[in-house]
Amino acid sequence: MEVTRWLQSVLQDERALVMKALESQHDLILQEMSSKMEVLRVPDVGEAAESMREEPPVPRKRCTLPGQLAESDEVKAETAEPQDKRWLSPTSTTLSRMMTAEEDFPEGDGSCGIRSAASDVHHDEPARQRTGRSLTSRRPSVLLDTIQQAGIRRANGKLAEALNRPVWHPGRFVGSTHFDVFFCIVILLNTIVMGFELQYDGLQRGYELNYPHFTRPARDVWPHAEAAFVGCDWVFGFLYVVEIIIRVVWSRWAFIWDISNWFDTSLVLLWMGELTLSRENYLDSGVVRTLRLARVLRLAKIIRTIQGFDALYIMTTAMSASLIILFWSFVLLLVVQTTIALSLTQILGGFFQDSEVPASKRVEVFEYFGTASRAMFTMFELTLANWTIAGRTLSENVSEYFAIFNVAYKLVVGFAAVGIINAVFMQETFKVAASDDTVMMRQKERERRLHTKKMKILFEAADESGDGVIDREEFRRVFDMPEIRTWLAAQDLPVADPDVLFKLLDDGDNELTAEELVKGVDRLKGAAKSIDLEAFIMEHRSFAKQVCSKLGLPEVARVSREAQGPAP
Repeated sequence: MEVTRWLQSVLQDERALVMKALESQHDLILQEMSSKMEVLRVPDVGEAAESMREEPPVPRKRCTLPGQLAESDEVKAETAEPQDKRWLSPTSTTLSRMMTAEEDFPEGDGSCGIRSAASDVHHDEPARQRTGRSLTSRRPSVLLDTIQQAGIRRANGKLAEALNRPVWHPGRFVGSTHFDVFFCIVILLNTIVMGFELQYDGLQRGYELNYPHFTRPARDVWPHAEAAFVGCDWVFGFLYVVEIIIRVVWSRWAFIWDISNWFDTSLVLLWMGELTLSRENYLDSGVVRTLRLARVLRLAKIIRTIQGFDALYIMTTAMSASLIILFWSFVLLLVVQTTIALSLTQILGGFFQDSEVPASKRVEVFEYFGTASRAMFTMFELTLANWTIAGRTLSENVSEYFAIFNVAYKLVVGFAAVGIINAVFMQETFKVAASDDTVMMRQKERERRLHTKKMKILFEAADESGDGVIDREEFRRVFDMPEIRTWLAAQDLPVADPDVLFKLLDDGDNELTAEELVKGVDRLKGAAKSIDLEAFIMEHRSFAKQVCSKLGLPEVARVSREAQGPAP
């Protein structure tokens, strides 16, 4: 026991010595930082591009305190102009918030100071809100941010250009989805009218052929139908001509580089030719109507822009991507069925020449296996269609042993081979759905909308006062409910302490808005992503390098380099 007490006393003494040494070392580092460190600022892209041009420094008032950090002109320029769009690194942003700006003191006061720790805690979140990003969520990619801003400027420029055009200018609506949807509806209506027109022609053919139940001519069954069809034809033709003219005016020379525009133009020209040549019987109007049905293929272009057609978009994309698989599947089935069809035709040759077999049976078998083409078509029936009729024809008229062949063929080819082909097509469909950029973006957008909807429902339930914000008490009452905690845990956001979660979501005003709740929960739920960890490590290394270089601590700099790992 005495040894134990002695060891405890020794450990306490050692701990006290270590704490004193750490405190003294900490004070020395702070003093050295105050005397040596200058705030570093990362120049933006515009300054990097114009690095050769030197601008005269802006004369500004400098304030000094003994033993404290003096504020440089560059930092004063950054803090005095918050509207400037320069990009500050997380390190320089934090350090600039540590300094005392001139506007924090009354004019004429010749002293400047450093904010205390408590003041920095209270002002950290509002400053973070002004900068627009937190320290841990900021990304150091200046180039990516510049590219995004350039894209936004281009989009805004196109929007402004479209809005500045006259009301009658086609550029205000040609490039929109509503324009394409309108003419796709026109094409669908034209297709429906063509269906009624073909039905009218069928009624007349049935009457002319004396087909049962077609006892009256078409004009008596559907009176005035011909005039209605002619009027609809003129209306649709006029709309197609207007569409071509608008697209030419809008796209100009770019119109000729789109193959679909050539196809639409040719159909319009054929319609104009139909109006003149069909009267002289030089052109069959049915051919033009059949070609006009091909305009329905234009619906495939709209599928890529309307989010409600995700399933149809996946199917059409998978079909286009699986053409090679379809080709080799066709080759496989063709080889197998051709081999078996030719073998059966050769085997049944003696049966057809046997005079003792009744002619009716030979004719019935010949109907399915008499020639090579008939046998191949029958094999496709055995594989994909009603296989029992052809199978029973062989087993009933030739031999019962053909029943074994029919069952074996159906199991091997009709079940196994066709099932494998279907599985390959399914795999290709899932692969397209998992790798297509459009599908992935639509899925993410759908998830974002669903998350926003759920968080707004949660916000409305938590906002008991109805003032549009959630205070700490309302937040604690709602998030103390086991059902809410379980619901959030199911969304990868376990809540152990509501107060901690409130601090993470709040921007410093002790109130949560709906937007803060939506964005905060989306940021916190789930595990840390690799890009977040890499960004934090990169910011930490950059900060360590800057501190070590300014303090002149080679030993610490060496440790920082070792922490980065060996050089490649």
